[in-house]
Amino acid sequence: MDKMKNVSEKELTNFPVREIGPYIVTKLIGEGGMGKVWRAWRISEGSFKKILAIKTSKSSKKYIDLFMNEAKISARFEHENIVKTFDFGKTDDAFFLVMEYIRGIDLKEFILNVKNIPIDVFFFIIDRILSGVIYIHNFEGRQLVHRDINQKNILISWNGNVKISDFGITLPQHGDFDPFGKIGYVPPEVILGKGWSQLGDIWCIGVLMWEMLTSKKLFSGKGKEDLKKKILSCNIDPPSLFNKSVSEEIDKIVMNCLSRVPESRYISAERLQEEIRRTMSNLSIKPMYQEDFSLFISDHFSERIKKEDKEIAEEEAYVSIYAVEKNVKNIETKVENKITSKNSSSPSYYIFSPGDQKKERHHTEKKNDSGTKIRKIKRKKRDEKIFFTSSILGFVLGLTIGVFKGAYEIKSAEGLFKKGVDLAKERNFGQAKEFFQISADISDLREVRNIIDRLNTNYGKND
Repeated sequence: MDKMKNVSEKELTNFPVREIGPYIVTKLIGEGGMGKVWRAWRISEGSFKKILAIKTSKSSKKYIDLFMNEAKISARFEHENIVKTFDFGKTDDAFFLVMEYIRGIDLKEFILNVKNIPIDVFFFIIDRILSGVIYIHNFEGRQLVHRDINQKNILISWNGNVKISDFGITLPQHGDFDPFGKIGYVPPEVILGKGWSQLGDIWCIGVLMWEMLTSKKLFSGKGKEDLKKKILSCNIDPPSLFNKSVSEEIDKIVMNCLSRVPESRYISAERLQEEIRRTMSNLSIKPMYQEDFSLFISDHFSERIKKEDKEIAEEEAYVSIYAVEKNVKNIETKVENKITSKNSSSPSYYIFSPGDQKKERHHTEKKNDSGTKIRKIKRKKRDEKIFFTSSILGFVLGLTIGVFKGAYEIKSAEGLFKKGVDLAKERNFGQAKEFFQISADISDLREVRNIIDRLNTNYGKND
């Protein structure tokens, strides 16, 4: 992909960047009851960049406890239909959870844009959701219940995968602590105070299936109490009333999941998945594969895919430069502090320029009474001076090299490198490469050459 070409200087300076731990956060992509979800980046050694999603918690103890629960459970999940958790940490003002970033959309956006979802697509998505739910229900024998299966928590990637997210209230069934869930998907028995069981998740999947087949909300009302009354009434029309392509067999599956009595529903997610697959076979519906679903998505969301690809390319360009500039500032500060510390312990110490060195040598040679001793002291200071000055560029460029260049050469390479960074920010990548090349020739630093290689890869050697 032709990354960075569409990045303007204005765009580079106006990203809403913040840092959470070692992560660079670039965009708010979601917000829920317990916190916010951000798109973020991690830059590691060798300028390797990884795009991630970061969820931050609200500050109240109730939400922090749920957040900690999500971190402990989701970090151990390993399933292709479940969003993977990589890290957990705390900043000064919030806890955060680091997850895989899904390039794609949630089921809500999918339903809004596709409208009449083909039956084979419907079966593909539901089968993948059920695979994830089966894994959760059987995880470590803990009888977990997700409790929050809804359109926003089902993610669909551009490559055709389907993943379940958000495990903040995923807890064992019939526990002392029994969070409610999203009201439009809460089963009748929970509203009546009987608590969640795994059969409650079957109800949630039934609501999802009904909404996918009709492109409508199953329960809507003026407020929570109105919604509760409608759920408890269970006055539900079959999907076929709104979608003539829905067969009687599919109606039966959906309405079974939406039974008011939990024991009348499918006894497990495994049993529901078996029935889904058996019905597909009976109706002679050819199974869809992930590659087929990916093509379907590409046909319906081509502009949306381009938009996200462009956003991510712009962010990747920005965080690369942001990381370099941050490294420059951090290392310069460290070196300045070290020099300041040295000055405070030895007031006569300072960093010499080449002109200063010449003057100092001339001044020293005129001191006949202690010339030899003073020259030794000055030579030692020059050696220290060259070491510290050389260190500045070595650290600024994020490297450690075994043999330090001369102070004058290193300073020149540093200036050329910074000029290249400024030109890259202005999208003048051709000239930027020239400055990086000269800096690399002077300093002979591998990482500068890596930057040049990356620019050549993205723009070609003649751009």
